[in-house]
Amino acid sequence: MKTIFIFIIAGFSCLSSLAQEISYSKPERDDLLFDAPTRVPFGLTKSFHIIGKLNGNLLVYKNIRYKHLIAVYDNQMKLKSNANLDFLPSTIRSLDFVDCAGRVYVIYQFQKRNVFYCMAAAIDENGKTIREPFQLDTTHIKFIADIELYHIISSEDKSKIIIYKLYKGDVFTGNHLYDFTTLLFNDSLQLIRKSHIPSLFETENDLFSDFLVDNDGNFVFTKGSKLDPTDVFNELILVIKAPTQDNFNMHLLNLSGNLLDRVDLRVDNVNQQYVINALYFKKRNSDKEGPYSAIWSKQMNALVASNFFSFADAGPDKAASQKAATNTLDGFYLRDVILTNDGGFIVTAEDLETPAAFILPWGLRDNPIFYSSSYIFSSFRILASAYCKNVIIFYFDNKAHLRWTNEIVKSQYAGVTFPSFTVINAASKIYFLYNESVKQTQIMNEQTLAGDGTLSDKVPLRNLDFKYSMISRLGQQVSANEIVFPCIYRHYICFAEIKY
Repeated sequence: MKTIFIFIIAGFSCLSSLAQEISYSKPERDDLLFDAPTRVPFGLTKSFHIIGKLNGNLLVYKNIRYKHLIAVYDNQMKLKSNANLDFLPSTIRSLDFVDCAGRVYVIYQFQKRNVFYCMAAAIDENGKTIREPFQLDTTHIKFIADIELYHIISSEDKSKIIIYKLYKGDVFTGNHLYDFTTLLFNDSLQLIRKSHIPSLFETENDLFSDFLVDNDGNFVFTKGSKLDPTDVFNELILVIKAPTQDNFNMHLLNLSGNLLDRVDLRVDNVNQQYVINALYFKKRNSDKEGPYSAIWSKQMNALVASNFFSFADAGPDKAASQKAATNTLDGFYLRDVILTNDGGFIVTAEDLETPAAFILPWGLRDNPIFYSSSYIFSSFRILASAYCKNVIIFYFDNKAHLRWTNEIVKSQYAGVTFPSFTVINAASKIYFLYNESVKQTQIMNEQTLAGDGTLSDKVPLRNLDFKYSMISRLGQQVSANEIVFPCIYRHYICFAEIKY
C-alpha cells in the first residue's frame, strides 16, 4: 500500500518553492505504449513499478514482453543501465519489491505442477543480484491456476515483512469461511513465526480493509459485515494478531447504528496507535452524512476516540480559507490519510464521477479459491475512465475531533487524460499536485496546505516540459523532498522527478 509520511503540521509556507527542479527521462525504444501493428494496450504485455531510490539511484521495474528489467536512473533521470532479472521463471504469477537494509528484495511466486512457490532474491542499487533466489514458502494445490496466492506487506521502518495468504472455504461442502496463513520475517528475510489461523470470517458477507503490519510485527486489519447487495458496513471489527501469537484478537467497534462506506486503516508507529477513517450514513439508501474517525491505542489496548461528524454542520461553514463549493459528500470517497507527529491526522476525500474504477484494487483477480487484495502494476486504462472533481480536506486532532475543513476546487473532465491527484509531504510543506487542461495541454498544478488549513492559490509547476504529460495519480515519493511521476511522451512511457 502507499507509504504514509509523518510530518509536523506547523508553520507551513504557502508559496511555491523557488528551488523546485524537474528532470525527465528520455524515451526508450521498448517503452512504446502500443505494439504495432496489433496495438496491444500497455498493461497487458507491459507494466512498470517505481521501486524507489537506493544509494542515489532511482530503480524502476519494467516488464516488457515478459522480459523483467530494472531500469537504473541517476539524479538527472539519465538512464545508467538496464539490469535483467534473469532468475525469474517464465511462469511468474506476481512480483513485489521491498527496499530495506541497503538492498531491494525481489519477492515472487510461481506454480510448478501442483506446488506454488514463494521465492526471494536481493538486488543492489545497480539492479545486480547480490543474493541468489531462496525459498520462503510453498503451498500444494490440486490444479493449475493463474492466481496470486501470496501477498506481501512491510512495516514503515522495513524491519518486519509479512507474507500472508487467505484461503476461501470450499463452497461445495458448505464451508464459507476464510483460513489465514501468515509468515513474519525480519529485514533479512529470516522467518520469525509462521501461523495458520482458521477464522469465522465469511467469504460472502465480510469485507476487509488493507492488511498492515506495524513496526512491532503486529498483523492488523479491519473486518466489516456488509449489507447486501452493497459494500456498506453495518458492523466493524478491528483484528490484531500479535507477532508471538497464533490467534486473532478481535475488537468490536460501536458504530451507534451508523453505516460505513469503505473503511481506511492506518498504522501510526510514532504514537503507537491505529487510525480508522470512513464516510458514514445514518441509514441505508440515505446521503453520506460525514466523516467517521476512531483511534485505537496499542499501549492501552483500547479504543480511545470515536467520533461521527455531520458534514453539513462541520463542512463548508467552517472551511479554513476559501468558501467551499461542496455541501454534500455524495460521490466522495476517501483517498489519503496523512499522520501528524502529535497523533492527529489529515484525511482527504475526492469526488469521483465513476468511482468503481478507483475503489476496487487495480487488477484485482476474482478467483473462487484464494482472496486477493493487492494491486498489479499500473494500468492507464483504469485511470483514464474516471472524471475527478473536488477534494475535501479534513483535519482531526489526537482525540479524533474535527478541527477544520477545506476544499480544493479542480476540474478534471474529458480534457484531462490522467485525472485525480497526489499528496506530497516535502520540505515542511504538504503539496497537492494534479492535472488540469488548458487549451488542450495538460498542466500540472500545485497547491500547498498550511497548518491552520489555509490553501495557497493554484499555480502551475515551474519548468514544465509540455511534451510530457504526468500521470498525477501515480506519483510516488522516493525521498524526503523528491517525487517521481510516470508520464507520457508522445506514445512512450517516461518518468519525471520533481525535487523540492
